[in-house]
Amino acid sequence: MATVQEKAMCVVWFFETKSVITTQRRFRTTYKKDPPSDNSIRRWLTQFQETGSVLHRKGAGRPSTSQENVDRIQETFTRSPRNVC
Repeated sequence: MATVQEKAMCVVWFFETKSVITTQRRFRTTYKKDPPSDNSIRRWLTQFQETGSVLHRKGAGRPSTSQENVDRIQETFTRSPRNVC
């Protein structure tokens, strides 16, 4: 898996050269490891053009807990710790 910096450099190199092959060669020379696939580079390029970033999009995860809900639940437990349900 490429780091964010490596993804960003691939996008920069692609814009400079307009070549996935040249981008892969620069990657291998710079980072001394196997380059990302053609599809990966093109996907990062598309993502950068659509969002301005190569970071992962935030997925549907656990919703954040508001301080209001935390306070309300704590109050319920302090009033009646055994008789919650």
